[in-house]
Amino acid sequence: MHHNKMLNHVVAAIIVVFALISGELFISILHNMQDEKNMANESLVSSQNEYNIWIPSNLDEKMIKSIYTSYDEEKMGVNFKITMFSEEIYEDTLINAGITNKLPDMFYIKNKQCLEQLVEIGGIMDLSEYVATKRLDRNFMKGTLEDFMINRRIYGLPIMGEENVLYYNEDIFEACNMTYPKTYKEFIEVINQFKQIRVIPLSVGGASYESVKCYFQMLVENYGNIEEAASALEELIKLEPFERKYEGIEEGDALSTFIRGESAMFIGTSTQASLLEGNRARKKNFKVTACPIGDKSINFGNYTYGFVLKSGSSFNREEVRDFYEKFSRDFSWEMTVFRGKGLPVYKNQKMEKTRFTLLNSCSEIMKESSKEGMWKYLIESITKERLNEIYKEQIMGLFQGKIDSKTFLSTLGL
Repeated sequence: MHHNKMLNHVVAAIIVVFALISGELFISILHNMQDEKNMANESLVSSQNEYNIWIPSNLDEKMIKSIYTSYDEEKMGVNFKITMFSEEIYEDTLINAGITNKLPDMFYIKNKQCLEQLVEIGGIMDLSEYVATKRLDRNFMKGTLEDFMINRRIYGLPIMGEENVLYYNEDIFEACNMTYPKTYKEFIEVINQFKQIRVIPLSVGGASYESVKCYFQMLVENYGNIEEAASALEELIKLEPFERKYEGIEEGDALSTFIRGESAMFIGTSTQASLLEGNRARKKNFKVTACPIGDKSINFGNYTYGFVLKSGSSFNREEVRDFYEKFSRDFSWEMTVFRGKGLPVYKNQKMEKTRFTLLNSCSEIMKESSKEGMWKYLIESITKERLNEIYKEQIMGLFQGKIDSKTFLSTLGL
């Protein structure tokens, strides 16, 4: 009996000891599991790379951040980082980064020539297979996706379009009993008539390359060759159709002059339509028409506005490309449908006609125009010869009256 009691005590003691050891072991296992989980989380955070995005200063940084922060950075294994550059140096920064293989993972493009240069360098990811697999071409309007196509390969998705147009103040034209010009000859006649009654015919940002480009592009398409276009631009400058000291005025200031009703016309792009729409409360009756070159129905615009991906990026994964596609689509809707900053590119995008009257008119002008023209061949030849920067300097000099057309042509070898 006594022996049995002793045996029972020993067994009980063994059970208690085993329970204590097991409990400590279980707790230890739980601690180890938690430690492993913490280490895994720390490893995930440390493995997250920065997804760098570059934009020019004329884009809304807050709006872009609100779009990309809606995506799950942790799930994608990335941390988004946005960097903004001055609009004046943005394209040069991209080209230099492409040459030195320092492009970011995603960056904004608004120029076909810049796109072509970066593709030639090998800096932009070819999205042809991705677009084909996802059948994304079905979503875009005719002709929009082609502007991101080089040698039959697709290197980006368009976000919005732009068209060169002539804005005019209908109140001034009616008060002066004049009609807006449809041909370049009528354009010159209207300028002379306004000068006779001391009305500023045109507002222009003579210090802005984008403004100058609009004028020269119009003349190239009107005359069909570079020589006559350069001579015609020289003659236009001699007419003095602009506000005083126009050569030092930026594009935005010139547009403000037009908005205040101090000039009759403004040659610009569809991107200015939203600014003019926003000033209807000032009782100005603004209208828009195609650039006055006559019966030729030439498209002055393009859809090369959008983000592209770096070739050979470490984020060359399906989920990142899906993010890029969704981001581009969200950005497009914000810019076109909700803000009226550009022309639609998706088939199901519809702008409010009462809210964006001018922009809708710009869209119709672009749709009705042919994409065949002289301008793109001029730019392509200049770009291939690496004369792009020299061209910009020379065309600005010609427009500002610093050089004549012969100097302009001979310097470029045209």
